[in-house]
Amino acid sequence: MFMNFKSFLLLFTLFAICSCNNNAAYDYSQKIVNMEKTLIPQIEQTESDVTKFVGDGKYDSIVVSAAKMETMINDKIDEIKKMPAPNAKGGEDFKTSCITYFEFLKSVYTSYKNFGSQTTDDAREQEKNKMISLIGNKEKMIADMQQAQKKFAKDNDFKIEDK
Repeated sequence: MFMNFKSFLLLFTLFAICSCNNNAAYDYSQKIVNMEKTLIPQIEQTESDVTKFVGDGKYDSIVVSAAKMETMINDKIDEIKKMPAPNAKGGEDFKTSCITYFEFLKSVYTSYKNFGSQTTDDAREQEKNKMISLIGNKEKMIADMQQAQKKFAKDNDFKIEDK
């Protein structure tokens, strides 16, 4: 009887440890999702503003709006870098994927800023071509991030919320 209770305690302890790691992994993933979600209203507003500013030829306003987004996203990157990776399977890899994704988002607004700061039509055209090339990678970057999150969730036995 004592041996069974001891085995039960060992299994319970292992389960609790695994659950803590799963919870840490899930919590970390949710923090990243929430960071991105907090940016969505500003991203939508900035995209709308930049489109309008391009049509109106207000290049200085593009620079201001893009710089604001760069700062907001950079703050998220700094926050992620300061957060320790979860003590879970693939934690460091997932953290690296998150940083890469947010750095990509930041680079989009850097390209907008570079476009807006050009003083000639030829220079703006060159920057526009760089922007188009960069933005062409958007779907791949999103897919890479989603794949990293799915792998992290699978490796740590939690489900990703589809909201």
